[in-house]
Amino acid sequence: VGELVKPLIFNTEIKNNVNVDEIFDTGFYYLYQNITGANNYSFLIVFKHYDGYTTVCTQINVANDNSFIKIRTYKGNLWTAWKNISTTA
Repeated sequence: VGELVKPLIFNTEIKNNVNVDEIFDTGFYYLYQNITGANNYSFLIVFKHYDGYTTVCTQINVANDNSFIKIRTYKGNLWTAWKNISTTA
């Protein structure tokens, strides 16, 4: 059953030639080449929900080699700046 549910919960896609400001669908993405707004060759995890007033979206961008993790949110038609999360203890 898990295999049947998984595609409905998370999109898993390879993205090329995209602006991540336009990715709102909940999912797990590999950002390959010609990416605007995030890093090429990295992962993007997206969570989207509605808070009763507007669409809220969170994006987490992770480097292939875990050298960085960044997070930002969208609410009220605006994205916040990326905030870095430390990858060292």
